[in-house]
Amino acid sequence: MTEYEIVEDCYTKLLNMDNIKEVHLEIPYMSKVIDMVIIENNSRIITIEFKLQNWRKALNQAKVHKYGADEAYICMPEPKQGFKEEFIELLKKKGIGLFKYDSKQQIPFEKIVDAREEANRWQPRIDLLKEMIAKVKLAAQENEIAAV
Repeated sequence: MTEYEIVEDCYTKLLNMDNIKEVHLEIPYMSKVIDMVIIENNSRIITIEFKLQNWRKALNQAKVHKYGADEAYICMPEPKQGFKEEFIELLKKKGIGLFKYDSKQQIPFEKIVDAREEANRWQPRIDLLKEMIAKVKLAAQENEIAAV
């Protein structure tokens, strides 16, 4: 399974969950692109960086997401030898959560590590993420209208 297929599977399943208001893919943010942004019914913003393996790269990307999101997660399939203790400890230290992806489940991932909200978030970065979500949402709506 590719990273793209995992993202698509999660996207499809999350759209049907009661506590989720919106799900967006590929949101540009601070010279990076966030794989998925979830907006819950209570307006909390959760970002997810998907990876098949390279957890160090995912960790660096998720650290940037924390500037604007309420919670930042990494989602990946569990390696055969399990998640490395070094990885789990770094996630806890940095306040980044971990979802274990499982294609066989209706809820596509299981929370392994809880994300922690960043206490020192800066309002302009929060506003930037919200602005980018709004731009992607508007572009998607315009594409739907143009397709009709």
